[in-house]
Amino acid sequence: DAAERFGSKPTLDTNSDGVPDNSFAGIGNLSISRVNVTPNPFAPVTTGSAKSAAISFYLSLPSNVSIRIFDLRGREVRNLINETVSFSASPTRVEYVWDGKDDKGELVHMGIYLANIRAESASGGDRENVAIAVVK
Repeated sequence: DAAERFGSKPTLDTNSDGVPDNSFAGIGNLSISRVNVTPNPFAPVTTGSAKSAAISFYLSLPSNVSIRIFDLRGREVRNLINETVSFSASPTRVEYVWDGKDDKGELVHMGIYLANIRAESASGGDRENVAIAVVK
């Protein structure tokens, strides 16, 4: 189901504290913020200077970060990164580049894709989704 893959955040507030119940809602002050994709839309090419999209965001704490790219049918087309991000100053801006290719190294079709960004640490986790438009 697409909601499970993209990690949509629940709106249930069982303890009436005004904050949605969610283990990925920035517990322990770990948060992903100011997510940006540039350029968006972008046009990947196979020859010459290849165009790519830079996915940038700020992390409040060192954490394990993963970015997975999905098509609108919920199929994963690219597991972009899965690594530990360490830093000393908080918040820290991190950036990863998607070249418009799938896990097989082939250019994806024109359309809208979702980048699912997750960060997890011993103190909690957070996640964000951002749309990326691929044009030809």
